[in-house]
Parts: sequence; structure tokens; C-alpha cells
Amino acid sequence: SLPLAWQVSLQELGLGAGDAMDYAFRAWDNDAVRGPKPAVSATHRIRLATRAQSLEAVGQDAAQAEQAMAAAQARSQESERRLAALREQLTQKKEIGYEERRALEALVQQQQALQEQLRQAAQQMEQALERARQSQALS
Repeated sequence: SLPLAWQVSLQELGLGAGDAMDYAFRAWDNDAVRGPKPAVSATHRIRLATRAQSLEAVGQDAAQAEQAMAAAQARSQESERRLAALREQLTQKKEIGYEERRALEALVQQQQALQEQLRQAAQQMEQALERARQSQALS
């Protein structure tokens, strides 16, 4: 088995939203004694999404990204509230105790998780934008 990468411009083939195309691959071996023999793959079909399907998918992607951003914002507000409460406690004490250190560590971990959540939400938004661009290019 030999890995094969092949790209084709569907627009150059004249395909647009809602169109379908059947394809198969044909290859020849390198039998130098009896001559090359062909092999043909099974036929497969690729169907491009209609404009309505593409717009629906883009809307779903955007809604998911929006939900992820809202969840990140809620977590951020909770983190800010906890940080303010911890700051208030620390101003009343001369030294940071074990519980305060644990609370600070938990806040740091929460901030790291929040950063990851925001990174994923931004990635979802980028994917939604890319899908929207592809949808426009095919229509």
C-alpha cells in the first residue's frame, strides 16, 4: 500500500453547491515481464452541500462557538469573584496560610482551564468562518 495525496479544485471541474460527482482511481503495476496491468478502485460519490445546508452548518458552528464563549465568560466572572474574595482575605492577614495557597493554586488552574476553553472557542469560530468562506466559494 502506497499513501497517495491528491487535490482537485471542484470549481475547476465546474462543480458548485448541491452538485455530485462520481470518481474512481485506476493504477497500473510495473510488471516489466508481462507488461503493466491495470487495477480500478470502487466508484465513490462526493456530494457537495447545498447552499442552505452550508449556511445551516455555519450557523450551528457559530452557535456552538458563541455558547463556548458565553461559558468562558461565566467562568471568568466566577474566577474574578473568587480572586476578589481571596484578595480581601489576604489583606486581612499578615501571612499566606496553607488554605490561601491552595485557593491560589486552584485559581491558577482555573485560569489555565479558562485559557484552554477560550482557545477552543476561538478555534471553533475560525472553523465556522472557514466553512462560511468555503460555502461562498462554492456557490
